Amino acid sequence: LDVDTMNPSSTQGANSHMSDAPSDSPKADTRKSEPEPTPEPPVDPVKQKVKELKDQGNSHYKAKEFDLAIKYYDEAWEASEHTEIAALTNKSAVLFEMGDLDECMKLCEECVEKGREMRADYKMIAKSFGRIGKCYERKGDLEQAVSYFNRSITEHRTADILERLKAAEKELDKRKKEAYLDPEKGEQARERGNELFKKSEFADAIKEYSEALKRNPNDVRAVSNRAACYTKLGAIPQALNDCNTCINMDPSFVKPYLRKAQCLILTKEYKQCLDTLTEAKSRDQEGKHHNEIEQQMMRCYNLMNQAFGDDKSREEVVKKAMQDPEIQSIMTDPAMQHVLQAMERDPKAAGQYLRDPKVAANLQKLVHAGIVKMG
Repeated sequence: LDVDTMNPSSTQGANSHMSDAPSDSPKADTRKSEPEPTPEPPVDPVKQKVKELKDQGNSHYKAKEFDLAIKYYDEAWEASEHTEIAALTNKSAVLFEMGDLDECMKLCEECVEKGREMRADYKMIAKSFGRIGKCYERKGDLEQAVSYFNRSITEHRTADILERLKAAEKELDKRKKEAYLDPEKGEQARERGNELFKKSEFADAIKEYSEALKRNPNDVRAVSNRAACYTKLGAIPQALNDCNTCINMDPSFVKPYLRKAQCLILTKEYKQCLDTLTEAKSRDQEGKHHNEIEQQMMRCYNLMNQAFGDDKSREEVVKKAMQDPEIQSIMTDPAMQHVLQAMERDPKAAGQYLRDPKVAANLQKLVHAGIVKMG
């Protein structure tokens, strides 16, 4: 038998030969395939033309070359076959700058109509309404301006239109008030209020006094009388507000001080009440309200005395009050000691001493501190 034996070297060569042979199952390609570039959409020549015309119009608008701007906006509108609403709104802006307000408003109305038909962006509709409002604003027709500004913000709210709306409403309100002024009719309304007050028809009297103030905002008597009505109805905050308004309008008018003091008694603000009555006394140069002021002061003192309670509580209040250096100074003043002793012997003497502003102020502090009782 012929046996062909293979030596190691020949085996290695065979293996080498086998390794060079192509594999029956090819290896998978592990490299990531790159995405194919997305083809750019074809440019619409009509839209491109419209855009170029609008851009030219915008350039001329910025350069304030308004006639040329209008020319290119018109061309853009025609090139778009009457679909490019922005071309119309831009043209309306040019007309507004040129001061051709009627044509501007007419074009803006057309923008709204065309925009509705083509379901244009609501911001575009809002811009047209806002520009019409600006036209009316420039014309001085604030009622129409407010109307169109409101229509604009209904479509889309912008800071510019909101600010213009508030300013127009404020100016319109001012004009209406000025047009309503009539001091003579204000006097008649106040007199009607006085008659109603006498009949205790306070709510109706308030309406007449308010009408009087619309006709003549400087009528301090109407304010003061309305405060009296509010007090009668128990509307103390409104009464105090009217009293303070009246005092600011005419600090020399004594009645609002007295009415304010009455309100402060009702709210148990006794110190403020006494301060108000002290101020009223200083304003009452002719002494016409002297008795009424003194009566209210004594009433206030009585109510303060009741608020301090029994003797034991009073002792505690006095002890605490004497820790105040100002109270100590008043109590050690020889003149005040004389006054206090005289008042202790004869309580009716208080009225005499209260005529002295300095003594009255010191007594008021002692009463408020709970050291002195008056009444």
